[in-house]
Amino acid sequence: MSLELMDNWQFLVLSMTRALKRIYDQILTFNGPT
Repeated sequence: MSLELMDNWQFLVLSMTRALKRIYDQILTFNGPT
């Protein structure tokens, strides 16, 4: 595996994780506290 590919993979994972967290927070906010 080339170093460039690893950097792209890490960037992809970080972006996906941040996106999922943002969506999860939005869902919790939309549903409101239980």
